[in-house]
Amino acid sequence: MDWNYKIFVVGDLRVGKTCLVKRFFKKSFSVNYICTMGMVLSSKTMNVSRIRTRINVFDMSGAELFKSIWSIHYKNAVGVVLVYDITKLESYENMLKWYSDVSIQVNPSAVFILVGNKSDLEMNREVPTELAKNFAKSHDFLFMETSALKDENVRQVFQELSLEIQSFNLGCIYHLENQSRSTVNASSLVNVKPYPRPKLITKPRECCPYSCWKILLFG
Repeated sequence: MDWNYKIFVVGDLRVGKTCLVKRFFKKSFSVNYICTMGMVLSSKTMNVSRIRTRINVFDMSGAELFKSIWSIHYKNAVGVVLVYDITKLESYENMLKWYSDVSIQVNPSAVFILVGNKSDLEMNREVPTELAKNFAKSHDFLFMETSALKDENVRQVFQELSLEIQSFNLGCIYHLENQSRSTVNASSLVNVKPYPRPKLITKPRECCPYSCWKILLFG
């Protein structure tokens, strides 16, 4: 059975959310800033742990103006990318607020990854790597630093997130929830939870020598 699930990319304005998404889906980068209006959906089919998986990534605007529409789309999401700019301390400090707003809307078992973008601007860094890493660990998030400009760790963000989602069978949950629309009582399948299975990941993995850590949720 193919898996199909939703991932949301959230964070303040100008942290590079759209650049990350475009780099992953279109392998392109633009230096021109254009504010995302509401949200933009991009979809891609890829193999994750030998499972054919379609990931639907929602690039959400960081503007408060669109906040009223966010909750409508967050439902059933099983993955969230929290993005901050390593050169803007305020964008990092707002991560807890973004997490608080999103976590009550998405699937209760959703996987979060904290992403420090613009690692190519090391000279202008305001957010120490260890500070963000410890924050991620304390909240059971995955963590990674990226550069959309240089295409560093961008694919790994979505690959690692997808691996974690599938290790909890969350992709299967979302698939069943979508299929529930054809049942007599669709609401009966909204909270379907499959039987637990052993985690696919049994030991830490590093995607790169310095800026990528895999933080396990158990063990």
